[in-house]
Amino acid sequence: MNRRERRAKRKLARDATPAEIFPADHGPVQSGLVDLMKATIDALREHLGSNFDVTLFVAERAPPADEPRLPRFNYISTACREDMLAVLEAFAAKNRQAATKLDKINDEPPTGVRQ
Repeated sequence: MNRRERRAKRKLARDATPAEIFPADHGPVQSGLVDLMKATIDALREHLGSNFDVTLFVAERAPPADEPRLPRFNYISTACREDMLAVLEAFAAKNRQAATKLDKINDEPPTGVRQ
């Protein structure tokens, strides 16, 4: 199976249920990833200043071949959890309304030639 066939077969997050995205039996975040995420947050806060909170989401495309598990989804945030959730809910609601206008990937391009 080539890369294009794997991509076509892969279920997109927008088509998944919350239970598929956040399975109950998920594993802990990888320690190397925690360090990288913390360093990224620290660098962003250093450049943005203390007036901003930062939330970083990291989604694994696929688990390593030798690990029989679902891909992991991790986040780290400097905001309090309740504020982060409120902003995410507002973001999702706004983008759900615009999704039909923005999601044109399956439409035939005006030139008739896909890139």
